[in-house]
Amino acid sequence: MGVHIYPGFAMITLQWRVTLGSHVQQATWGINPAEDATPSQMAADLDEAWGLAFPVSILSNKYTWLETKAAWVPTGEVDPIIAFAGDQIVGTFLGAAASPNVSGLIKKRTGAGGRTGQGRSYLTPGYIEEGNIDESGTLNPTTRTSLQAKCDSFFTHVADAGHALVLFHESQAILPRVILSLEMDSRVATQRRRLR
Repeated sequence: MGVHIYPGFAMITLQWRVTLGSHVQQATWGINPAEDATPSQMAADLDEAWGLAFPVSILSNKYTWLETKAAWVPTGEVDPIIAFAGDQIVGTFLGAAASPNVSGLIKKRTGAGGRTGQGRSYLTPGYIEEGNIDESGTLNPTTRTSLQAKCDSFFTHVADAGHALVLFHESQAILPRVILSLEMDSRVATQRRRLR
């Protein structure tokens, strides 16, 4: 069961794919949007915030950053209004990206404790060089520090646009929680963590 978009809030989906492939990788971000922001503006703002923090100059040329989608549920409604922003842009970094079964793990931290007080998002492997991950699936410290700075930058750019990142839950009985910080995990996520 997936998370619910609480009325008055929006879910932003960033998407990438291997340039010559068809499999799409996604990262989702909940937001409490700026007052009077349209879904198109929400998508454009998050697209710009991501692009400023994670420019295509650090995205592998084997990956294409696809459009950004906003799904906003107006207060008192159930069905979302969908809008898109951005263009398909091929990365320009020429180094060897991590394999497609690897993702960076970004932890979403709120002020609440326990499992309901934290979430996660995944950073496509196109932003991580294969040589910067050791055999235990750990990012080298320089890479982790650099990616953490980019997460902090994304967080700041979203706030500067008037939006607040929030954590959604499977139950609408739990209100979205404001994300206070993002933390780049020192270990990569998904299959490599299970395989090594």
